[in-house]
Amino acid sequence: MPSIGAVASPGRRLAGYFADLATTALFWLAIMYLSSPAYPSYSEGLAIVAALYGVVFVVGGLVLMAKGKSFGKLFLGMRVFHVSGKPAGFFTMLVRDTIGRFISGLVLSLGYLWLLWDKDRQTWHDKLLGTVVMVQGKAAQLKHSSVSIKAS
Repeated sequence: MPSIGAVASPGRRLAGYFADLATTALFWLAIMYLSSPAYPSYSEGLAIVAALYGVVFVVGGLVLMAKGKSFGKLFLGMRVFHVSGKPAGFFTMLVRDTIGRFISGLVLSLGYLWLLWDKDRQTWHDKLLGTVVMVQGKAAQLKHSSVSIKAS
């Protein structure tokens, strides 16, 4: 059976989280700039561009979510898998990134910190849905990890 990668380190996951935040912040800054009333002669055209940009961002995010990724995970070569080895799908990612993350942050963000001492490097939202974040591609070949799941 081929290996699907190595479990992502806490540092890489944190970098992915910050990349997601930066991507979202840049998106909102662009929307605010493009729909700004400071440019009245271009406001209608810019509002249309802002709306199209928003649609592309949301649709892109949904497509990535269906593949077990986010913008940050895409940039850093990570993907979410079920512990069975199958890629996480849209519904799993939707629940993981909404309800699961809420639960992880509920008690002093202990659910996020859990991956620091968990042998499988899972947060509470990973444990809740039976998922693990893996590094794929060249980054996984350079990475040494004690935990690796196999594709079935």
